[in-house]
Amino acid sequence: MRLLHYEVSAEGLALEGPLVQPGESFQRDLLLGILNGARPDKGLKLLYETGFVQAYWPELARMSVIPHVKDYHPEGDGWEHTLETFKHRKQTGAVLSLALLLHDTGKPDAPATRSGRTTGMPSWGRKSPPPSCAAWASRSP
Repeated sequence: MRLLHYEVSAEGLALEGPLVQPGESFQRDLLLGILNGARPDKGLKLLYETGFVQAYWPELARMSVIPHVKDYHPEGDGWEHTLETFKHRKQTGAVLSLALLLHDTGKPDAPATRSGRTTGMPSWGRKSPPPSCAAWASRSP
């Protein structure tokens, strides 16, 4: 079954639109399959480049607009920083991988200085994760 229709060109991959609406259980299985693999960063990057992350996991996509201070995180934005964490993971497993994936999802909602650096927790940070993230974690096998 083909889920996404995309075109490959000199500019890269372009998502033309979903052929099938992936349900919650498919998304969970896809995410856990990637996170439990040897290189989650590559799988997540592919999903981002095809537009899947933006379409179905907006909490993750929003991390790409969060700048990181180069002295502490030379990767650049929050999304690239998150992908980089998987390259340093010493073991696989859903709990650790979900923690790595979700550890900066609150930054877009956190207060920021004029320079754009976040300065604390978002208002929901001590209570619960964003809705789709909570769905992923609560349904993990």
